[in-house]
Amino acid sequence: MDLQLSGKTAIVTGATAGIGLAIATTLAREGVSVTITGRGGDKLDAAVQRIAAAAPGSRLTAVVADQSSAEGAARLIEAQPDTDIEAHFFQTYRPSSLIARMIEADEIAAMVALLASPLGAASNGAAVRVEGGSFRSIL
Repeated sequence: MDLQLSGKTAIVTGATAGIGLAIATTLAREGVSVTITGRGGDKLDAAVQRIAAAAPGSRLTAVVADQSSAEGAARLIEAQPDTDIEAHFFQTYRPSSLIARMIEADEIAAMVALLASPLGAASNGAAVRVEGGSFRSIL
């Protein structure tokens, strides 16, 4: 499906593994110019290689920066002062889920890409819950 994101720009933090990496990869496959950040060069380089392999011809920028510091935030802004899409991820744990299984990172990435696209324009801007977890009981 063409999500009409080609030519857009994105910053994806936490993109060296897990959900952030899946989102960066999905956006790159959709033709988005993706900037990813990380605190260490080796993990960042490996993530760029994985995204490039999954999305040949993609436009990728890697920025070594810790966005929790003023210096890191300034480094990121200098590398990409304007963006169309921002995706920031922090690991959290939710003890239960209605879907009764752990969700895959690619499933979350697909939802983020849809919501960032013109095709997601019918969403109302409210928080969208896209997650899995353990299923305890429906009773």
